[in-house]
Amino acid sequence: MYFLAFVLSCLGSSVLADDYFHSLYLDRNKTYHLSWKFNKSHIEFHTEVKTLGYVMLGLSTDGNLENADVFFAGVSNGQPYSSNYYGNSDGKLSLQSISEWHLMYSNESNMETTLTFSRELSGPNMKMNITQNTMRVLWGYGKTDNVSDNLQPDGVKSLYLLQEQLPEPVMPNDTFAIQFRMNDTQIPKSKTTYWCKSFETPQLDEQVHAIVLSPYIQEGNEAFVHHIIVYGCYRNTTKGINNGYEAKCYSENMPIDWYFCNEVVFGWAVGGSRFFLPEHTGISFGGKDDPEYYLLEMHYDNPQEKEGVLDSSGIDITLTKSKRQYNVGMLSVGYVVQRTKQLIPPYAKEFKYYGNCVACGSMIKPERNNQWNEDGVKMFAVLLHAHLTGRKIRLHHYRDGKKLPDIMYDENYDFNYQELRYMKNETTLLQGDILQVECVYDTTDRTDFTKGGFSTKDEMCQAYIMHYPEIKLKRCTSGLNFDHKLIGTNLQYKNNQSAVKKMELIVNGLEPEVGFTQYCINKTSLIKYTNRAFPLIKSDDPTTQQPPTTQQPPTTQQPPTTEKNSAAKIFVKTGMIFISISYWLI
Repeated sequence: MYFLAFVLSCLGSSVLADDYFHSLYLDRNKTYHLSWKFNKSHIEFHTEVKTLGYVMLGLSTDGNLENADVFFAGVSNGQPYSSNYYGNSDGKLSLQSISEWHLMYSNESNMETTLTFSRELSGPNMKMNITQNTMRVLWGYGKTDNVSDNLQPDGVKSLYLLQEQLPEPVMPNDTFAIQFRMNDTQIPKSKTTYWCKSFETPQLDEQVHAIVLSPYIQEGNEAFVHHIIVYGCYRNTTKGINNGYEAKCYSENMPIDWYFCNEVVFGWAVGGSRFFLPEHTGISFGGKDDPEYYLLEMHYDNPQEKEGVLDSSGIDITLTKSKRQYNVGMLSVGYVVQRTKQLIPPYAKEFKYYGNCVACGSMIKPERNNQWNEDGVKMFAVLLHAHLTGRKIRLHHYRDGKKLPDIMYDENYDFNYQELRYMKNETTLLQGDILQVECVYDTTDRTDFTKGGFSTKDEMCQAYIMHYPEIKLKRCTSGLNFDHKLIGTNLQYKNNQSAVKKMELIVNGLEPEVGFTQYCINKTSLIKYTNRAFPLIKSDDPTTQQPPTTQQPPTTQQPPTTEKNSAAKIFVKTGMIFISISYWLI
């Protein structure tokens, strides 16, 4: 019934690509154009391909044909045809007697084949379910209509097919734009570079709201620009550094005031696109509590170490004088970025790290006013971030010792495809809630340890959460000083997954038990809580629930060990607070 309604609703209008939620070219030559939309049960694709032969579209979790679900269709002698294949371990295809795909429209003219087809999102007997994970879309086309079991795709594209789509807003008449861009900046001859440039606050007579944020990637430089972040800065003691000054980020030559650029205003990474704020929200510019100036951070990848490449990429921001109801904030949570605190062994198929946000609740409470009278804030979009060995990321949410549904997850994470994703439903974050970022890494192709850091060959474990109303807390990360003497050498982890799992417990402070440090960062200051415990999660089974455990004074004996979430034991130690009025790179 759902499928019939879906098909009938599409027959009259779906042959036009501009009727779809999402649309893009899969190849640089703009030969294969794909559009799609979805409802609760089905997804519909529309392809326009410059060929008179077959058109191929497949779905895979890792980009390989093995276990892929592949659809072929086209028009031959004026008649449409279609077939469904599954990928085998030998790299060949097996024709299915019953197709999971349904060809709805076909046309061949002007050296182009146009198709519309659909399939269910998931089913108990389906080879490939379409979920909230990143999917690898296999695509291809042929000069003829001959389809065989040894055909290979022409390319693979990572896509988040179930991205919720806000309706494109009607732009107010009072919109204007500002640009935070590089200006013919020479990309360093280095495999990885973080390059920063400052921008003074736009001259404004009143508070305005940013409502659209658009990445601008200079044509030809797509392979060099990996991610872009705009920071808000709240300290300006050195004249000249707040307007057009450029320097290598996190280096000795970086102005000290830039370490006070703690607020992430917006982040973009490879795969992302233009981002619209919900119609009742906006990012404040020109208000009394807004940044004094802004910092643009460019992550350049230059693996071939090419010289003389100039770049003018950046972020374009559309603003309106028609004030929105709520100011938007960005909260980054996860594991602290520091080479001495994060260590991943080689030869590991699945190695987990946890970044906890436990002790920063006092900064989560929003200011109550006539517009907002709730205890918490609303989260509506998330960007998950790791580097090359990252395979899975989950943003967990806990309240009163119980696990709530994950805020965001990606079990097929792709470093080369990251975007700020709208949440299906806005979710409330309360002052006492716990957030935990879980990252899973695969280092089976590495022979040495991987450390935390900013290089693409290093690793990170982060989640960036857009929310409203804006709160004081800007970053909430954790780190652990584990005993490096327990780690051993890289060779002991080869063909030894038990050693890998033992190290996983060590670096997460689970065996032996070691408390982590919590870093709570607002606009201008850092608060550190030491010896923090992993979250205590109660079982849904009341017969196995542990009694509530509270933090004890330093002189009080520690409570007995109880069960930990995610594979470990809970331990509770004294929380000590250190307050610093300055922030340094951690």
